[in-house]
Amino acid sequence: MAKDKLQDRIVAQPGDLRVLLRQYRDNAGFSAEQMASALCLSDSVIKNLENEEFQLLAEPPYVRGYIRNYAKQANVDSTEAVRVYETLRGANPDALDYHIKVSPSMHNEKKGISPIFSQLALLSLLLAGLVGLFMIPAVNQWITSVLDGFSKQTTKSQNNMTDKPSLIGTMPVPIPLNKQAAPNPQDIKRIECDIKQAENKVQTNDKTATPTLKSDTIADKKSALKETVKPTPKTAAKPTEETIDKKNINIKMVFTKEVWMRIKNKSNKTVYEGQTKSGQERSLSLEKPLTFRVGNAQGLSLFVNGKPVDISQYIKGSIANFTLK
Repeated sequence: MAKDKLQDRIVAQPGDLRVLLRQYRDNAGFSAEQMASALCLSDSVIKNLENEEFQLLAEPPYVRGYIRNYAKQANVDSTEAVRVYETLRGANPDALDYHIKVSPSMHNEKKGISPIFSQLALLSLLLAGLVGLFMIPAVNQWITSVLDGFSKQTTKSQNNMTDKPSLIGTMPVPIPLNKQAAPNPQDIKRIECDIKQAENKVQTNDKTATPTLKSDTIADKKSALKETVKPTPKTAAKPTEETIDKKNINIKMVFTKEVWMRIKNKSNKTVYEGQTKSGQERSLSLEKPLTFRVGNAQGLSLFVNGKPVDISQYIKGSIANFTLK
């Protein structure tokens, strides 16, 4: 019965689609604007669709989609409305072409070889070629010599790094620069000459002097020589501000941690470089200005001419760079 009614309506009249679509919209309880919002279409598309202005709409496949969404909002079957639309636009509702054309590229992809297999094949060929090259004695010998040369160069560079303490942090602790210098050879020679002159004078002018007196005089001169060249002991009193040389400054460094330090003078020449352990102290007397570079600087307490110097403002991370003028 329903099938007979559907067949009777194949010959549709203008206005039939408008009646069906408005009926669907009323069943859904939507206005034209609400239906446009529900279908994500513009108001003009809804208006042209319900007024059967097909020339102002998109291609038929899109219009059929609009009609199906109309019916879906009303929870009804869209077959009748689609057949009416196809009849009104002059098409055969029973001969709709829903097939999708397949592009030539899709056929080629199906027939072609997968890129993964082609890449694996190329990789296999490459490996086979490398194995073949290694089988050739001349090539194998050349590759072995190249690898040996690279290994020797790497070992040499590692040894060079070991020879540079500044690169591995095992710098020897230098001898403090404030130790007393050795006696000047010219001063010793001059004193010896004075002793010889005194001996000659005793032999010439004082013939009545006893040998004991002569030996005593020589002993006194030699004793004076020893006292003259005797170095000042380490426990000498600290110089006061009046005795400090204007060009030199006295530096005392107290280390509470393991610290690396390098000091350069105004000629950019390193005058001190070393690594110290916690609990050690160093005292230096150097000509200013001096440029400091300190690693793990939080472990250094610096005193200049007996006064503490705050270096925290020069520390970035654990490195401090500053100059004493």
